[in-house]
Amino acid sequence: MNKKLKKFLIFDLVLLLLVLAGFAALQFINGLEMKGEPEVTINVGEEFYDPGVKSKFAETSGDVDTSNEGDYTVEYSLAGKTVTRTVHVVDPSHVVLGLKGDVHQKVLVGNPYIEGGAFAIDKRIGALDEDTISISGEVDTKTPGSYKIIYEVTSQGISKSLTRTVEVLSEEDFGKKAENVPVMMYHWIYTKNDVPENLDGNWILNTKLEKHLKYLVEEEYYFPSFAELRAWVDGKIELPARSIIMTFDDGKEAFLKYGKTLFEEYKVPVTSYMIGWDKNKSKKKIKEYASEYIQFQNHTYAMHQAGTAEGYRGIIANKDKSEMLNDFKKCEAIIKNNDSLAYPYGDCPPEALKAVKEQGFCCAFTTVIDKVRRGQDYRELPRVRVYGDSSFETWKNSIK
Repeated sequence: MNKKLKKFLIFDLVLLLLVLAGFAALQFINGLEMKGEPEVTINVGEEFYDPGVKSKFAETSGDVDTSNEGDYTVEYSLAGKTVTRTVHVVDPSHVVLGLKGDVHQKVLVGNPYIEGGAFAIDKRIGALDEDTISISGEVDTKTPGSYKIIYEVTSQGISKSLTRTVEVLSEEDFGKKAENVPVMMYHWIYTKNDVPENLDGNWILNTKLEKHLKYLVEEEYYFPSFAELRAWVDGKIELPARSIIMTFDDGKEAFLKYGKTLFEEYKVPVTSYMIGWDKNKSKKKIKEYASEYIQFQNHTYAMHQAGTAEGYRGIIANKDKSEMLNDFKKCEAIIKNNDSLAYPYGDCPPEALKAVKEQGFCCAFTTVIDKVRRGQDYRELPRVRVYGDSSFETWKNSIK
């Protein structure tokens, strides 16, 4: 081999070694580039799959305990350098998302679609603002068919979604139309093992209430949202003949404690008219008894008290419009809903009617005993009072 060729071969070998060394160096430099996201969230009980980093020579350290909530760190090391991935293990049960109104909404072809909305509660922090819930999907009310509306919310790393099916129905399939809508007014619930000292008509035995719920489900009653009820009152839409709204006043713990399991078992959506003030422990109750079948609405913050105005029972009649509005808003800040109001003691003086309109409620209810009918003033709608000592037949007749 001549010297010149030998010199070139040595040069090429050195160059190759330099290239290989450079490539190896680049592999080490880029070896800590993470696969996947540097921050991931998984639910408790799910398996964590670690995508790792580019280099197979990197060392991995750090454990992720998917059986317990928490923030975990996985560290990757290579050639004296490190990068970390954060893994958030969360409990999805902390966030509750519920629909306002029926999960299967019925729309008569040609009627406008009325969005009932949804509500969300994070058991760690309380009710969530409605604007944190995104709504997607479209409904063509000119064309009979089945449509999907999707509701999604994310709170502190936990995401939830729900789907409402909207059925646009022909006249024939829609069937009989509502001539009136009973909005039922219940109060508190007790059990045979927890009987209140002062048992009166406001209390209903849990097994008696269960009979009501079972009947509504078996007879396929429809549960419109307050937005739908308002549109129906104003003559904008039709509702099915068997339409009903279930409401419970005061937000008493006995109602929430014994009612929640029943509403969830029978999948019946109800409204809890919550007194907002701290004496009622409203914030605590909303977090503790959060359910996709219980929406909290306004029973005022601190106006569920006796008053002195002639002709009225409650203190609301002693307030001016600005005081009422301030009270409504304080309660709304806790429940995060502004669909409807139940007047304390049923009192709705003239200033209250003005305040209800300005606050923007869809509906407001008195204690006048009657069914809701077309053309009524949405600010002073009646309800059907339910007495715990009434018979099942009496109750059935009250919703016909």
